[in-house]
Amino acid sequence: MRTNERDLYHKFFLCTIMIKNKYIFIFITILFLFNCTTKKSSKVILQLENHHHDTVYLKELTEEPYGYIDSVIINKKGSGRWKLMPSYPAFYSVYVKNDKKQTFTLFIRPGDYIHVKAAGKNFDSLVIEGSPESEEINKLLKRRNETAKEFFAWIDSLHALSDTVAEASKKAHRYDSLISACFQRHREYSIDFLERNRYSPVAIVALQQYIGDRPVFDLRNDFDYFNRIDSILMSRDSTVETVQFLHKQVDYFRAVRKIPDVGNKAPGLSLPDTTGKIISLESLKGKYVLLHFWASFNSASRAYHPWLKRAWWKYHWKGFDLYAVSLDRSRQAWVNAIRQDGLMGYHVSDLKMWNSIAVNQYHFTELPVNYLINPDGVIVYKSIPAEKLDEVLNKIFTQTSRP
Repeated sequence: MRTNERDLYHKFFLCTIMIKNKYIFIFITILFLFNCTTKKSSKVILQLENHHHDTVYLKELTEEPYGYIDSVIINKKGSGRWKLMPSYPAFYSVYVKNDKKQTFTLFIRPGDYIHVKAAGKNFDSLVIEGSPESEEINKLLKRRNETAKEFFAWIDSLHALSDTVAEASKKAHRYDSLISACFQRHREYSIDFLERNRYSPVAIVALQQYIGDRPVFDLRNDFDYFNRIDSILMSRDSTVETVQFLHKQVDYFRAVRKIPDVGNKAPGLSLPDTTGKIISLESLKGKYVLLHFWASFNSASRAYHPWLKRAWWKYHWKGFDLYAVSLDRSRQAWVNAIRQDGLMGYHVSDLKMWNSIAVNQYHFTELPVNYLINPDGVIVYKSIPAEKLDEVLNKIFTQTSRP
């Protein structure tokens, strides 16, 4: 290749690289601009009377130790503003430092334009425009604070009673009724709040309320409310941290509800005995049955056995039996422990230790544990201490033997 041709080829190669780099630069620039435009900014405009020159803070309410926080100094006209670039909807607390009374809550979504007006040092006459969800939260919190004030006023009045015992008792009953009525009114308001806001994360604020140390909604008794809101919000706002928190809470309690408890039907079990024959728990229906979980290698289990042995010999003829499930792996160790401890009743095991189907059915994490099941298959006692076993059985069979 001649010199002129080489120079021409070299220039063509450099030109090609420059063109490629130019297009790469253009592509990166477009990508950057696209990312900037897809992340919507949010603005909060403040108009706060009586807060001239105060520093007002905006803090994200998050479990993370370093959530978003910003501050603004309110000017002499009472104005201030924040511009945020939130990636997801979140709750924020607005407050004046070191003053718990000077606070309110915002729920900010990407793209929101919120205008907040308030008069007085404690954000009195609060008006929030541009965020109906934030407006709803603060109505609820204001109502809760008023209820709490009334609630504790009645309690203080009750504690201040200095009448005779008879008079104090009458007044105490009246005050109890007033306290309960006060609480119930707020609960009914909160139920209505849940219905209005069931498609918004602000519903979670209502679910997590307390009046003093008393929850307005109890997870155990009001699980349907928690479950319904969780189902709706996980399909709509799963990026919101409080929605994720509620989901974990509901998931955990859903698992807890599966744990058999007093008053529940005992889940069925069918396991092989020491000869390999399948024995079902249901086959003992019509008797009082102690369903007992143990293992030969567990010293606490073995210490329980003398009490089991005495109970079986004393109450078996009255209609009592034992269905003992072992979490052993070794068949020989299991059988030897039964013989050594002189146990009677039905003994079963799938020899899978903590992978046993029994663990999955009854969700226990330690040994020994037991459930006393009545003739209808309902659990009437749970985790009876060894020294209380005879007392419990004696009480049952004394009552059942009465004409």
